[in-house]
Amino acid sequence: CIDCHKGIAHKMPDLSGGYRKAYDGLVSMAADQDGDGDVLYPITTIAYYLDAETAKAGSDGAGQVLAATALTVLDRADDAIKVRIDGWQQDEVARIIYALRGHRIFEATLKKETIDAETRLATETDPDTDLVWHEVSLEAWLQGGQVVNDVDKIWDYSAEMYTANCAICHSKPDPGHHLANQWIGVLKSMERFVALDKEQTRVLQKYLQLRAKDTGGAALHE
Repeated sequence: CIDCHKGIAHKMPDLSGGYRKAYDGLVSMAADQDGDGDVLYPITTIAYYLDAETAKAGSDGAGQVLAATALTVLDRADDAIKVRIDGWQQDEVARIIYALRGHRIFEATLKKETIDAETRLATETDPDTDLVWHEVSLEAWLQGGQVVNDVDKIWDYSAEMYTANCAICHSKPDPGHHLANQWIGVLKSMERFVALDKEQTRVLQKYLQLRAKDTGGAALHE
């Protein structure tokens, strides 16, 4: 309130305890599950690797996969897990994989030297923008300590964070009030009014984008 309405002589209440506790629960869940499950979801941005030995060593990754991205488990080798990342790339933007065609909902990033590791499955043109998009998949290896098999727990954490940060100065807008791509700018404009770090903002942005006016709850990955 002090930032939005100058002159108020009180401090905002700290409502971060709820979502911080929820995140601690995710950390504990990830440790307990240790990568168990057929579909896994990172609780934060993590590195991925192109072979099991590199994943076990935890050296420089081939790229990053963002929180709440669906990872289909293909194989396991001791502490390393082989997964498949499915998504979309905009033509000539080869270093980012998005969740949906036409929507900039970040799933994973690739380094220049690892772009050739992905497989292109199909090509479509977005009728609304005439932009060309490629459906792709990427097989990668990762460690199991920061993934869970229940994405709803990540969304519970995100919802708690949304309420704690976006419902104090004003009523929080319904996620469906904006288009998925619009949520990027909306959150950017609010950065100075909230106490979220970059990683928390990424998770919250994805939560809102997947419930936006033009995605209709695709976050459920049903």
